[in-house]
Amino acid sequence: MPQEATLEGLARGLGVPVEPLRRAAAEAAGVSLYYESVPEQADPEVEILIASVCRLSAADRRHVAVLVESLLTAGAEEPTEEEAG
Repeated sequence: MPQEATLEGLARGLGVPVEPLRRAAAEAAGVSLYYESVPEQADPEVEILIASVCRLSAADRRHVAVLVESLLTAGAEEPTEEEAG
């Protein structure tokens, strides 16, 4: 999958929106991207993560799910900047 800067430069050079190029590049690379309700505002890092997880085996997806749950739990336990004050 090309870097985001490469896709943005190509889109500028062609005078087209970057989103169709991103989708075409992902499709050419065999990656299925997941888009939220507003594709133009989707985060490319999130799209790649989701597409990558979809390609994992069921056992590996369970490992990723445990890791994500652990990270979310650890993040929830950290005080916010306001609380740390």
